[in-house]
Amino acid sequence: MKQHLQDSIGIPEIFGWRGMLEEVRNRLSKAEVSYREDLVRWTGRRYFECAALTGLVRIKDTQGDYTAIPPLLAEAEQLAQQCEYNDHLASLRLTQG
Repeated sequence: MKQHLQDSIGIPEIFGWRGMLEEVRNRLSKAEVSYREDLVRWTGRRYFECAALTGLVRIKDTQGDYTAIPPLLAEAEQLAQQCEYNDHLASLRLTQG
């Protein structure tokens, strides 16, 4: 509905929350779709972009797709450090461990 009305302000939250919900439900392909939709950069809200990248790193780790992780990790880590998103940085470190 928000897309139809071209109301992009709350779009990143919706895709991010849906991605996390699907991740918790272990519906990884649906979570990945939501996170990738979040990366469309609806509003330039970097926090949600970082959250989506961090979520994709977790998904690729769970799926065992280790070759997909380095570019996602590098981008997420750079953004998290640059903007001081310590919650996302902590999640990335836990996934790396």
